[in-house]
Amino acid sequence: MGKKSRRPNRINQKDAAAAALEEKLLKRRNALKELVESKDWEVVKKLVASKDLEGILQLESAVTNVANKVENMDPLLAGDIYLQLASAHSSLGREGGVDRAIVCFHKSIEIAKKAGDEVSRAWRVIDIFHCYVEAGRIDEAMDLHKSLVADIGKERLNPNYILRFAGCLKKHKEFRRALEVLEDHLDVVESTWDKSNQAAAYGTIAYNYFGMYDYNKSNVYYERKLSIAKEIKDMPLESDALLGLGCNHGFLGNYEKGMEYLEQGLVALSELGNIYGQGRVCSNMGHVLLSQDGREKEAIEMLQKSYGILETCDYPEGLSWILCKIGEAFRRIEAWDDAITALKKSISISASIELEVDRNEHQSQTNQVLGQTYLEQYYSDESLVSVPESREEVIRKASLCSQEAIKLGREDDPNKPGIYLDLAQANYFLGDTEKAQAMLKEYLDQTVKLGPSHCQMCHQACPKDAHMTKCSVCKVARYCSRAHSIQSWQRLGLGLEGRLCHKVMCPLLKRWRKLQGRKATTDSCSAICNDFFEIITVVSPLATPHPYPSEIEL
Repeated sequence: MGKKSRRPNRINQKDAAAAALEEKLLKRRNALKELVESKDWEVVKKLVASKDLEGILQLESAVTNVANKVENMDPLLAGDIYLQLASAHSSLGREGGVDRAIVCFHKSIEIAKKAGDEVSRAWRVIDIFHCYVEAGRIDEAMDLHKSLVADIGKERLNPNYILRFAGCLKKHKEFRRALEVLEDHLDVVESTWDKSNQAAAYGTIAYNYFGMYDYNKSNVYYERKLSIAKEIKDMPLESDALLGLGCNHGFLGNYEKGMEYLEQGLVALSELGNIYGQGRVCSNMGHVLLSQDGREKEAIEMLQKSYGILETCDYPEGLSWILCKIGEAFRRIEAWDDAITALKKSISISASIELEVDRNEHQSQTNQVLGQTYLEQYYSDESLVSVPESREEVIRKASLCSQEAIKLGREDDPNKPGIYLDLAQANYFLGDTEKAQAMLKEYLDQTVKLGPSHCQMCHQACPKDAHMTKCSVCKVARYCSRAHSIQSWQRLGLGLEGRLCHKVMCPLLKRWRKLQGRKATTDSCSAICNDFFEIITVVSPLATPHPYPSEIEL
């Protein structure tokens, strides 16, 4: 007698499973139908369709109720509802709105994780990340990113997610954190990403090093981006790399090489018909010209050309920067009125920059240049000598601009010590000796501290193992190249031509450095400060300052 077939049982099992699934689906359809016919659903549907953010928040309880009901049946819909709520909270800018937005974003991410929707989860992490960064909660943002990477794996994350993530940090001037993200993914970038995304990653890394004033490292990655762009024949990527290289070489004092890269970039952008890009290249060409002695008028002409091109674009950041450089160029040729007009216009335009961190940086830089312009006018404008009231008003304006530059500037800005030096002079000439000494001490302390890690001329950040030229007299000032060492001896940085060049500042820095090695007394600090102020006190605005007679060692 043969064995009984078990096939009928298998069929019954399949039928039972199918029936259970059908029953589950029926319940889900009925629940959704009941929800769709409810008042809450109509409210949500209308609000979402109208994108009425105010309305969404006013009826938040109804909206949340719908999300809770559909969370298990349709997680995608529930996640989208919480996403709408989060966007409403973050967009309207109300008090406590960022915290509420973060709660809603977290709920949306939690739903996506439960549903196994890795793509939605990653993009929602980007959304909440923006909220964290804008609220200054960078550590929490980084922890969220690391958690996502740990759960999903670097190899499975979409390249666009990583680039957007790093781009958000870059946008908010969190350059070191952006580099941390990208360099952690470099192995994946180089092994699995396509060439176009590789080039984008190298470009972002290069920009972040530029933001940290490390132009040499920035060039390494712009060169990689340029190589890939040429390989895949992508002209927009190529032109962007050329622009970055040209700008970096200009800051490093390699002016001919910088202009060569920028001219190549200009040709490429002209072929592409990219007006915005052409304007940016011309502005950087103007900056390279301005960095060279005696080329101020050429710089003004190129910068004005750039301004004319970019004026047709909605680009307040670029226009503000160009006007700041035009003002600096006019100051260098002592065209005071033109310089002040350009700089005031730069500050006015920068007020429309959307992102606060960008707006503050632009206004800080321009106020610094405007303060220096008033200071130089006070020293150099012969017509002011016979009008003491006007001359005092000029130095008051210099002080106010420098104070504003300090208030708005980045903490890690290597230009910051120079602002304290400007304030020291302004306060001294206004008769506030005590405040003048305090500002000069701040300048000296910061300069001695930054000396080993930054070029005194271009302010480039240099790693500890980098070869830098050191001033053999003061042993404080360091330079990324001999060319910058020579240039700085005659003038300080790219402004304050001659009057406060390193030839004048060197003995002061030497005396202050030596003082740091032993217990400094108030009297010894004051004596150094007073000696310096005596040197910069001039009878005639056109008088040339002299160095400490007993301190210069050549």
